[in-house]
Amino acid sequence: MAFDAPDWQGFTWKTEVTPRPNLLFPTGKVIIAEEFASPNAAGRNSLGTDGTITIQTDQFFTPPAAGKFVTATVADDETTRNFTFGFPQSKKVGIEFAFSRKAASNPEMLAGFSLVSAGKVYTGKVKFRMATNRWQLYNTAGSYEDITGGVQVLESQEWYFHRAKLTVDFNTNTYGKLNCNDLELDLSSNALHETASPYNGHITAFVGVVSTGFATHIGRIDNITITEE
Repeated sequence: MAFDAPDWQGFTWKTEVTPRPNLLFPTGKVIIAEEFASPNAAGRNSLGTDGTITIQTDQFFTPPAAGKFVTATVADDETTRNFTFGFPQSKKVGIEFAFSRKAASNPEMLAGFSLVSAGKVYTGKVKFRMATNRWQLYNTAGSYEDITGGVQVLESQEWYFHRAKLTVDFNTNTYGKLNCNDLELDLSSNALHETASPYNGHITAFVGVVSTGFATHIGRIDNITITEE
């Protein structure tokens, strides 16, 4: 399949007009793709206390650029790119992205979804803790817990990109799978976090970096692709 060509995935009932980026885990139908090729970016930035997201052309996964995500010098501060859209027919969604991190910095890489419906918000998200080489998920109690089998040693250079994908199922409000490079984890026995919400009728996908202390943390993210699974 050519880069930037539609992918029909073998289903006659699914049509796709969004160009499909270079995916390592090419399941589902593309909803949104962000390749940081233009300042007119898809989605919106959530910059925490004082973070930044800029387009950088010196280090990227695929040309011409990647997003450079920088946190504020505040502990547990999040800098993310967010994408909000209506419910897809299947209510099963995935987010794939490429990421690297500054060798002298230990940010936590973050990705996930929240669905708002009927006065409830359901949230599923994972993060990779660079300092401990471990994946964690956000549980029903509203805290992070280690994922069984989720230890993974990832190279820490700005030019060395890793590929990850998270899927969730909003029909059952459970996690799906987590992939990163050659690692695959079944998370389907884990329920999403649930809280009340005054809003209704949308899904927000997000990906970014989290600071782990009172210092600036830097990560690079490229090829964000959100899919209906």
